[in-house]
Amino acid sequence: MYGATDLPGNSRPPDFPVSPAIIVYRIRYTGSVANLTIYLPDEVEQQVREAASASNVSVSKWVAERLSRSVETSLPTEFLALAGAFPDFPDLEELRRGYGEDVPRESLD
Repeated sequence: MYGATDLPGNSRPPDFPVSPAIIVYRIRYTGSVANLTIYLPDEVEQQVREAASASNVSVSKWVAERLSRSVETSLPTEFLALAGAFPDFPDLEELRRGYGEDVPRESLD
């Protein structure tokens, strides 16, 4: 089965918006693997194809590797949800109170 990025020619639906900021995706699960269809602006698609070719991997594998790397280096949403969740947490000035004056530093020039 081919994904939209694997079809030759312009595989984008005729009503696809051409704005470079729009990325549309659809996920379909078949067994233990998810099929993800994304629609990218022409310039981005070409860059992805060139990068995959330069890496000697398929577009699918190149995208999967980049997505995996992005997910691995992202903070969990549960962690991010905690930002600002403690109303009595001291602010920066309160945390630094009592440290004393900073010492003079040498110029880096």
